[in-house]
Amino acid sequence: MIKLNKKVRRVEIPQEVFLAVLRVEEIRAAALQFVRKISGFDKISTINAEAFENAVGEITLTSKILFNSLTTNAVPKNREVESEKERERNRIRFGTA
Repeated sequence: MIKLNKKVRRVEIPQEVFLAVLRVEEIRAAALQFVRKISGFDKISTINAEAFENAVGEITLTSKILFNSLTTNAVPKNREVESEKERERNRIRFGTA
């Protein structure tokens, strides 16, 4: 039985459409987490590093193709404005200054 790595955080991609396309780093980070999750390895040995990096690269490329082909009727939103709104909601909710 393969033990899955429970330390990998879930990557949530927001439903809103942002003016800035998902950055390559974000897509690669999600691909890295996915490969770690399905392989069951948190740290990859040097003998498996090439296969691991190839898998991450393929998933990154496929994800970019997917995101570039998606369409929506939603009004584009600005990432910075949405982040500020979220910070304000958290200030109100948790009472932080």
